[in-house]
Amino acid sequence: KYGDSLSFFGGIDQQELLPDGDVDAIRKEIRYRCEVLGENGGFLLAPAHIIQADVTPETVKVMIDAAREFGKY
Repeated sequence: KYGDSLSFFGGIDQQELLPDGDVDAIRKEIRYRCEVLGENGGFLLAPAHIIQADVTPETVKVMIDAAREFGKY
């Protein structure tokens, strides 16, 4: 019914994935979210909440790089 009028924001787990996930797990999750929620556009990839202090800058870079790689639609 709403089709191209609906957008999604967030979707990336900041409680377990970002602080504890390895590079492959983070990239896999971001790819999945971009494919599922980003189909036909309308998805703004972001952590589901704020990025906590236990998330390293390197992890944030992995998230950003993966978003740039997989978030093209």
